[in-house]
Formats: sequence, C-alpha cells, structure tokens
Amino acid sequence: MPQEERPAISTPAEQRRRRGGRLFVLAVFLLVVFSGLAATVLFVNEGRNYKRLVRQFGLQTYLLPPPPAPAVRIGRQRRLAASSKQLPRLVRPLAHDTSRLIPPVTTSTEERCQALAGIGGEPPNFLAGANVWECTFFLPLGPGEDPASLFIQAKGVGEDDLRTFRIKLSFTDERHDGALLQTALTTLDGYGLSLTPQSRSYLEARLSARTAFKSDLENYRATFVPEMMDQRRFNLLLVAHPVTTACPVPTPEPGKASQRAIVSTRIGCLTLPMGQVFSPQG
Repeated sequence: MPQEERPAISTPAEQRRRRGGRLFVLAVFLLVVFSGLAATVLFVNEGRNYKRLVRQFGLQTYLLPPPPAPAVRIGRQRRLAASSKQLPRLVRPLAHDTSRLIPPVTTSTEERCQALAGIGGEPPNFLAGANVWECTFFLPLGPGEDPASLFIQAKGVGEDDLRTFRIKLSFTDERHDGALLQTALTTLDGYGLSLTPQSRSYLEARLSARTAFKSDLENYRATFVPEMMDQRRFNLLLVAHPVTTACPVPTPEPGKASQRAIVSTRIGCLTLPMGQVFSPQG
C-alpha cells in the first residue's frame, strides 16, 4: 500500500514570518486609510485646519507660502484744513522767529568769578592750580540764622574751559524766593552760559516750581534735584558735554579761490553794535 503523505510542519520561524507579513500588510492598509482621513480633515475648507496646526507649532515660515504683497493704491492727496483749525505750534512759521547772535565770552575765568562780587554777599574765591581752576561764591538773602542763600561752585580746566557749574539754592525763606531765582538765572548769563529763550523758560519754570528734572540744555547736561536731608535745598548742576569734533579752517591752495557752501537763511531780527538794527525783508 502506498504511504500517506504527511502535511508539512511549519517551523516557528516560518510561522513568525507569515504573521509578520500579514501584520505588515494590515499596517500599510491602516496607514493609507488614516492618512486619507487626516488629509481630508486637514485640507477641508481650503486647508484651514492645516494652517492652524502649522501656526501652533511655529512652522508657518517653512510650511506655508508667503502672503501676497498688499495692493498699493495711490489716490489723491487729502486736502488739509485751513490753518486756523490747526494747533498754533504746528503752523507757526519758524522763519519769523527772532534770532539773536550772541558774541563769545572774551573775559577770563578769574574775571568772570570776580564779577560775582557785584551781586553782593561775600567776595568770590578763585583758586587756580596746574591746568585746573575753581570758583566759589556764597550769597545770603535776608537776616536770620538760616536765611535763603545761593552758593555757586564752578570748575574747569585750562583758561576758559568750563566743565561743571553748580548752584545750590536754599529756599528757607519764602519772602526771598523770587529774588533767589532771578539771581540764579543772572549768574548763568554772567558766566557765559547764555541760554535760548526756550531753554531759559524751561529752566525758570522748573526752578520756580521746584520740580526735579534731568535734561539737555544747549551744550550742557542739566540736573535739578533736592537734597536728601533737607527738601528745601536744591542743587542745579550743569555738566558740559565733551567736545567730540573740531572745525578746522581750510587753507585755499595758491592761485585757487576757496569754495564754500552758501545756504539761504532768514533772520528775523539781528542786533548789531552801536544801536543799529538790521531787519532783512527776504
């Protein structure tokens, strides 16, 4: 009798390979199905969900196209309203402002220090050392043990280089507040620290109101603060800005005329010596 054929017996390794193949096919099928569902959800409504997901992870620079350039439409310029409806400081013609040429200070630092004696009080004290100098001056206003007073301390280097100018104002007697303020402003002019009308008004308003401030005034850094131990005493300190550049005078070459730029400007009022007043029309 012929022998019966026995069924082939699979080894464990072959069984694992068959199971692995079926699982791989199932995984690929599920991946395709879920990818289609995810793509449908993300790209529906013009990809709104996709854009939201990209922006949430901060990848809009890499995964989103750049936004289109805005359409620029050049229309007619809007006609401005009458100047009477605008703020005066915006329509005030600056060319009509009065301009004054101030001559440079020609007196020495010691002469300016000794000139403070004309205000009154104690004689000024001027000390000069090796390329440095200091001027101090004290002026009491009114009698009493603690009268209103003014103390000035100016320091500099060289002959005419003023570096710091300090005024200590003691508002201890309200009867002399006005005189104390005007004397302080007068000493600024006497020391060659002439200010523009705008800066002078700014300084006078804050000194009279005793308002602390830090600001730039002309070529100085101004600081006005009260003393910590006594709020009635204030210090006004002017520190000169360092000179960062020089203005050389060009020397023309022989046989060639010097060329200089001419800029048209308008001066409202120019005060000249001998009482003459020059007022150009254009």
